[in-house]
Amino acid sequence: GGPVKLPDFEKIILCKPDVIVAVTMDVAEMENVQSRTGVPVVSLSYGELGVWREEARTSLTLLGEILKLEERAKELNAYIEHLQLDLAGRSKSGNENENISTYFGGISFKGAHGLTSTEAGYPPGEMVNAQNLADELDKKGHMFVDKEQILVWNPDVIFVDIGSKAILEQDFEKNREFYRLLNAARSEKMFSLLPYNYYNTNIEIALLNAYFIGKCLYPKGFKDIDMNRQANDILKTFLTVESEKAIPAYHVICFPEEGPVLWGQEGQEN
Repeated sequence: GGPVKLPDFEKIILCKPDVIVAVTMDVAEMENVQSRTGVPVVSLSYGELGVWREEARTSLTLLGEILKLEERAKELNAYIEHLQLDLAGRSKSGNENENISTYFGGISFKGAHGLTSTEAGYPPGEMVNAQNLADELDKKGHMFVDKEQILVWNPDVIFVDIGSKAILEQDFEKNREFYRLLNAARSEKMFSLLPYNYYNTNIEIALLNAYFIGKCLYPKGFKDIDMNRQANDILKTFLTVESEKAIPAYHVICFPEEGPVLWGQEGQEN
């Protein structure tokens, strides 16, 4: 596993596969794998990293045809479209305040990073029409901004990738005054999200993040959404499993006068 790494050909042959499915391999690599194993190789794509475009839906359809699971592929594609339409409708009808400035920080990108790691066009935010402050910059995708820029923006709401939890905690210990200057921190409007990219996109987690973002920004439009029930529905549809475990994110982040960061303080979990 990992970028620019070819698989172990002997182990593939021992599995006696009918087909090999590859993602992020170029044509030359695919031809190499196919010639070395004697097994047909099919290339799938998520589209642009961190986003699922039409390529992802096309890949699901193609995989369904190859595996003779066309109905399952149709079900997933239809479910994704249904959730996206639901998110857009809820954020539109429940948008009682169109000027909620939002910052997405601690975004994981080739590893965990602190609050200054952000992303223009953050997909879960886009699905609920969040006013992403990073979109104001003349850049695309992942970027780092100065802490001074975050203070200038002073966002109403901040969402943090919980994959960067340890770095945020360490930074708070060193720069407590910075966090206390943030409106979102003072008003307990900082929340944690689940990381959803690791080499490629976990579409189901990105959709779940979008529901939580929508619930935080537009309580009226998402008032009937219970995050644990929504997680069960999405995970069951995608993975055919149910889980009664609490979601390991979607907490309020608090910065007390004394002591460490509090994640999901009792009585404040969402």
